[in-house]
Amino acid sequence: MLTIVRRPRANGSSAYRAVVRVKRKGKIVYSESRTFDRERLARAWGKRRDLELQSVEGLEKLKAAKLTLAELITRYIVEVDAIKPFGRSKRYTLESLSALDLARKIAIDLTSADVIEHCKIRQLKGAGPATVIQDVHHFRALSCRVGAANYYLCCGFREASS
Repeated sequence: MLTIVRRPRANGSSAYRAVVRVKRKGKIVYSESRTFDRERLARAWGKRRDLELQSVEGLEKLKAAKLTLAELITRYIVEVDAIKPFGRSKRYTLESLSALDLARKIAIDLTSADVIEHCKIRQLKGAGPATVIQDVHHFRALSCRVGAANYYLCCGFREASS
């Protein structure tokens, strides 16, 4: 689905942002945008990108939307640890997170309510505030770094629907 948004610039000119989104079962599983000086360029890019995502190859790229949090953590450990090795504590924490019930959930479906529930459970089990916030930081790192690299995940967590 393509949307063109006109954005005024400080110098008075306009920029046009093309936003391409893919929805599955009413949820956004992929979103991409680019800004252009001309509306015609934005519309052309958006239409081309929309067609690419509708193709078989485009859908292959979206397979990451089906990864569980545990699979995402494992892939994060393999790919990021090779570039910048983790310390013993970070590796242990990530492996512990991948063993939780929360890790069986599809990563793209993770909501802020899921993370809050995880934090409450961790506190009830005796984890201190620093430990709980460390888990949240790891969730965010997974979402951002892996998302930026390969998985097209949004940075941060989506709000839970009421």
